[in-house]
Amino acid sequence: MSLTTPKLSFPYKVDYNDHFETPLVAYQDILPLLDAVAPPTHHPLHDKNIPNNNVNDTTNLVTNHRSRHILYDPYFCNGRTTDLLGSLGFDQIVHEKRDFYRDVEDGTVPLHHILVTNPPYSESHKEKCVRYA
Repeated sequence: MSLTTPKLSFPYKVDYNDHFETPLVAYQDILPLLDAVAPPTHHPLHDKNIPNNNVNDTTNLVTNHRSRHILYDPYFCNGRTTDLLGSLGFDQIVHEKRDFYRDVEDGTVPLHHILVTNPPYSESHKEKCVRYA
């Protein structure tokens, strides 16, 4: 019996050297920024109605800020981004195996508040991502 790793398929060209997941510590490093720019409670893209809580309860305050974000990472590797950001209290994460550049071209980029990504370094991915942002 042979044990082999199944080959993942993608609807776009991938470069092996770009195919590494962002580690949890990288997301932890940007938490202060994400918490500082949380959308207001009644943001038009926000699909949950989170009440204002006691401001002295910083745990709920931070959790509510994170629950109000809709984060978008357009560069799918193995899909672990959703789990990592979820472990930090974010529950609205758009991270799907889609062709980001086709979505931009077609005007079908998913609704989001903030784009959080570590784009591939090969070719012109970084430049294209910054142009979109």
